[in-house]
Amino acid sequence: PLDKGESLRDNVSRYNKAWNSAILNNKASNYNENLNNQSSLDLERSNLLSTNPKTNLEFMKVWRLIENTFNDKIECNKVKWEFMQTFTSENFYKLFQSEINGDLLGNFLIIFENQLINDIKNSDFIVDCLNVFSKCNRFSLNKMFLKSNEIESCKNIFEYLERNEIEVSQLKEKYLK
Repeated sequence: PLDKGESLRDNVSRYNKAWNSAILNNKASNYNENLNNQSSLDLERSNLLSTNPKTNLEFMKVWRLIENTFNDKIECNKVKWEFMQTFTSENFYKLFQSEINGDLLGNFLIIFENQLINDIKNSDFIVDCLNVFSKCNRFSLNKMFLKSNEIESCKNIFEYLERNEIEVSQLKEKYLK
């Protein structure tokens, strides 16, 4: 089904999905072979990174497309990180001010932890995002649904930031309270 502001033409061109997959059954094996080709993955990556979601729902659609396109978890998280960096903290607030999904929050925390380990230069962006997410509606409710590995990632993020002398005590209180 289409949302209120969507049209069939927009969705087909934006996500390159077939609306009648029964027609493509005999072409599915060719498509899967092409998808495994590195150049087609690079093309798909650039298409996904060039999207500009305006709503939480559109963001989630692109996020799921990234997950479905990249089977390798490390590569998938790299693409997700690249996608996140196309936004500013203000954009994130506009997208998630009504609510940030608990699964998405946990996913962000895991990605943030991996990025901090790889490069401390990412800390400003990550702290800005953590601030924005803590101001979103239902943050405390969604925080309760974090899985144990996501909570551990959150603890590791704040420990790493504090070790690098970045002031996050008030923010840490919001997340680990």
